[in-house]
Amino acid sequence: MDEQKKDELHARLLAQSLPIDDLEQALPHLRRPFSAEAVRWKVQSTWPKGPEKKGAVIVAYIDARLVIERLNAVAAAFWTAKYSPTSKPDLMMCELTVFGTSRIDVGQSSKGLSKDLISDALKRAAVQFGVGVSVYALPQTAWTLEAAGGALKKVGGGEKASLALTPSGHASLKAGYVEWLEHTGKPHFGPPLDHGDVDWISDMPAEAPAETESEDDTETATAAPDALDDAMATDLRAQIEAAYQELRGVDRKVMLAGAFQAELKAAQGSHEGLRELLVRLQDLIADARVKVAA
Repeated sequence: MDEQKKDELHARLLAQSLPIDDLEQALPHLRRPFSAEAVRWKVQSTWPKGPEKKGAVIVAYIDARLVIERLNAVAAAFWTAKYSPTSKPDLMMCELTVFGTSRIDVGQSSKGLSKDLISDALKRAAVQFGVGVSVYALPQTAWTLEAAGGALKKVGGGEKASLALTPSGHASLKAGYVEWLEHTGKPHFGPPLDHGDVDWISDMPAEAPAETESEDDTETATAAPDALDDAMATDLRAQIEAAYQELRGVDRKVMLAGAFQAELKAAQGSHEGLRELLVRLQDLIADARVKVAA
């Protein structure tokens, strides 16, 4: 879509009054990005293992309340969520119906039947309608404690030692999101839809607790070699991305997004490394299909 058509679409979205009357008109509004005040940030994983933490992977997330607000604002009373337990206590299925169209996804929480499990199921099902896709499109941030400039702090001790964001860390991430929203978020997802969230960062205490919302875990981040940019490497990366999406379609928990990105970064410096990753993904797909069929 060229810039003129994007501008016309964005103007049309801003001119429409909410809620909307049908799914076709609702979908562009459901996928609109969230304001900088609505998006939250947290440490998702740290490295290395053990008490001496040196770095952390930080991700953005939205809570289930925001998903419900988006559905209410855009679809009003024309949406319902039906939850169904599975044979595994840590999994919950959510069938989300918007304007008569139903889409299903499965949430997961190590807490079992809990608010976290219900929230995760709803958030994942809502993504099927575009709610939160802009947040998933945000790049992960990896900071070392040494280079974070006060954005990270150590919490706890011994084997329970970890890293957490400081108020200045949250503020820095918010500023980065504002810039991303202007240059990437708006062009791809439309103008942000504000749900009235306030700027909570300036009111955070210096010893703000770490976020506890359940999300996918991410494995250790590592320094990455320079990526090859020749035709063979480009083709291999395309095959790898396709294989990973196929794997996610079979079992999204076999290799989480952070782990995949870490492996891809580690492999991108050589054709051999890329081929090995592709073969590994193909093997994982085969194993996952066998488990699903069993």
